[in-house]
Amino acid sequence: MDRKKLREALSPKPVKFPSLEYVRQLTDSIKIETEIDQRDRALISFLFSSGMRDKAVATLPLGCFDRETLEIQQDFRAGVDTKFGKSIDSNLLRFDERLVEYVLEWAEYLEKTKLSAPAHPMFPRNRVEQIEGGLTFVSRRIEPIFWKGTGSIRDILKRRSAEAGLDYYCPHSFRHGDAHLAMKHCRNAEEMKAISQNFGHETVGTTLYTYGKLDIHQVREIIGKIDFSASDKMIDREEAKVMPRKLERIIDRP
Repeated sequence: MDRKKLREALSPKPVKFPSLEYVRQLTDSIKIETEIDQRDRALISFLFSSGMRDKAVATLPLGCFDRETLEIQQDFRAGVDTKFGKSIDSNLLRFDERLVEYVLEWAEYLEKTKLSAPAHPMFPRNRVEQIEGGLTFVSRRIEPIFWKGTGSIRDILKRRSAEAGLDYYCPHSFRHGDAHLAMKHCRNAEEMKAISQNFGHETVGTTLYTYGKLDIHQVREIIGKIDFSASDKMIDREEAKVMPRKLERIIDRP
C-alpha cells in the first residue's frame, strides 16, 4: 500500500454526533409512565454524560457507580466489557445538572425501590410478561438481568428519537459528542489530560486524533472569530516550530 492509500485508510472519518441541546430535547420528550421510561431517560443521559462505550454501559453493575462522587469504576473484574479489557476510573461530566439528576434518580430508584444489589445491572433489561387471559405480551417493568449485547441500546435510541421527531444517532456517536464538548471546555493542558484519561486513553493525542477533528461548520465558526488584523498577538515563527513538541511534553507527561 502506497503512502497516499495508507493515509486514506488511517485517517479518521467525519462523524456526526448529538449536541447537548439534542440530548436535552430527547430526554425531555420521554413521558415517564413506567420504570422503563425512567430507565431510558437515564440511559440516554448517562451515555452522553459519561462518554462510555455502549458495551461498557450495557455491562456496568450498579455498584460501580458512586452517586456521591459521580465516579464510575469500569472494572473488567466486575464484568464491565471495556476495550482491551482494561480498567478505567472515570467520572460523569456535569454538562447539564438535569441530565445528572436523571441518572442519580434512576440509581436511587434501583437501590431503594427495586432493592437492587451492587452486582445487578445499572441498566437492566425489560421484563416481558403475558397479559392475563390473552396472548398479548407487554413490557412495563425491568428485571435485574444484564442485556446480552448492545442491540437493545440502539433500539432504545431509535425508538425514542423517532417518537421525539429527532434524528437518530448511534450509541458511539454520543461518545464523540461528549468528547467534543469536554475538550471545548478545557482551558489548559492539565484539564485536557484529565479529560483524555476519563475516556480511558493513554495519551491526549489519541483523544484529539480520534475525537478532536472539527467538521467544516466548526472550522468556519472558529476562523470567523480570528482577528487577522491583530499582529501583536501573532506567534513568533521560531516559537511556532517548537510549540507542537512543547505541548506534547506538557500534556502527556506522567
